[in-house]
Amino acid sequence: MRILSMILLTSGMSSMGISHGASLAVSSPLQEGLVIHMGFDATATEYDSYTGYTGGINAWGGTGIASGGAFGSTGYLNLAGASGAHPGTSAVSATNISANHFSVNFQFKDVSLNSNYVLRMTTDTGRTFQFETIGNSIQLFVSSSQGNFYAGNVGTLTGNTSNWQNFTMTAGDGTISLYLDGTRTATYNFGDADLGKLNFFQLGCGNNGVNAGTLKMDDFSLWNRDLSAEEVQFLAEHPASDVMVPEASTASLGLFGLFGLLSRRRRR
Repeated sequence: MRILSMILLTSGMSSMGISHGASLAVSSPLQEGLVIHMGFDATATEYDSYTGYTGGINAWGGTGIASGGAFGSTGYLNLAGASGAHPGTSAVSATNISANHFSVNFQFKDVSLNSNYVLRMTTDTGRTFQFETIGNSIQLFVSSSQGNFYAGNVGTLTGNTSNWQNFTMTAGDGTISLYLDGTRTATYNFGDADLGKLNFFQLGCGNNGVNAGTLKMDDFSLWNRDLSAEEVQFLAEHPASDVMVPEASTASLGLFGLFGLLSRRRRR
């Protein structure tokens, strides 16, 4: 296993000379609004861009890739309590993602349950979304620049930590929804508040590596729109890469018609 400690997605070239991922044409309903996908099959620097994003990915020191990912994929990101992976502020800001309308989805397992971070995101208005393990569940804390934390249970993980599970968060129409394995577990209303634009996200730890978690992560995707409940259910049962194809020949197919053509691989 190649050892790495942190992945930084920057708006410029990789300082290690790693080339950026391919920019692919939108060709299926779930590719609409897709900003970036990380499959972690070959290296910790692997990604595909669907919006023309051409930033590089830098990597150095602690987390790494291990074989045997979700849905039988080649590899996954192994976060072993070291500093996590995080796109740089300028890179995420350049994607112009409104925190009022976005979605994030990934597979995870073997997560530590000791008040460690799974995912942390911030916005240019001082909002913070942080997912932290509390007891046997993952909680979401949403704060403003003035404080005001709101907590919600993503779902109980007891007995399931050794199996790949799917997490999805959507924000849209004044509501944040959390899903575990395709089932909505929590909903919050934020009304007409302006949550700002995403400018940073970090996998596996809090700010500056605080409370770094131990977990395995795979198939990470970020959209600049809120996914429907049907799309979330599909992603709980299929790898996101199933709907990421380079040509637009299937663009006219309806969502469910397209889903019927996709691989039926299941998570191990």
